[in-house]
Amino acid sequence: MTRFDIDWSYMRTALTVLAVASLVSLGSLAASYIYAGRIEDAFASETAQRNALRAKLRAVRDDELLVEKYLTPYLRLEQDGMIGEEQRLVWVDALQAVSDMLKLPSMHYRIAVQKPFAAPYTAAADSLRVNASRMELNVGLLHEEDLLRLFGELGRRVPDTFHIDNCTLRRTGDRFVYVPKRANLAAACQLLWFSLQPSAGTREVMEDPI
Repeated sequence: MTRFDIDWSYMRTALTVLAVASLVSLGSLAASYIYAGRIEDAFASETAQRNALRAKLRAVRDDELLVEKYLTPYLRLEQDGMIGEEQRLVWVDALQAVSDMLKLPSMHYRIAVQKPFAAPYTAAADSLRVNASRMELNVGLLHEEDLLRLFGELGRRVPDTFHIDNCTLRRTGDRFVYVPKRANLAAACQLLWFSLQPSAGTREVMEDPI
C-alpha cells in the first residue's frame, strides 16, 4: 500500500456516523416541514371557523336590528287587520257605522275577488305579498261634504287599509233640497282594500322574535 492509498477500514466508522447523522438531520427536517404544514393547516382551519362564526354573529345582530325596527309597525298592522286574510266584515261594519253616523240617504257596495296588487314600490317586498280587493261604492249624499266626512271617518276607524282609486259625483235633481234621506248627489267610487300576506319565514320571525 502506497502512502496515497486510503485505508477505508479506518474511515468506515466515521462515514457510518456521518451517514446516520445526515439521515437523522433529513428526518428531522422532514418532520419539521410536516409539522409546520399541519400547524399552518390547523391555523387556516381555525381562522376559517372564526370568520364563519363572526359572520353568523353579524347575521344574528342584523336580524335583531331588523326585528327591533319592524316588529312594532308589523304588530300595529296586524292589530289594524292588515296582516293575513282580508277583513271584509270589518270593512263593511265600518262603512255601515259611518253611514249611520252621517245619516246618509243611501249606500250600496260590491266587493270583487281579492287579487295580488302590483306596483313599482311593492316589487322589493319579498317578505310580504300585497293583496287588494276592489270595492264599488255608491253613496247618496245630501251635499259634497258628506263624501269627505265619509272617507275621513272611515280612515279613522280602519286606518291605512284602503285607497280611493277614483270617484265621480252627479246631481240627482235640478235643485238641492235638504230633506233627510233624500239624496241631492250620487257618488260612485272605486276603492282598493289592502291586506298583507307575510311569507312563512317572516311570520315565524315576527311571531317568535329573537
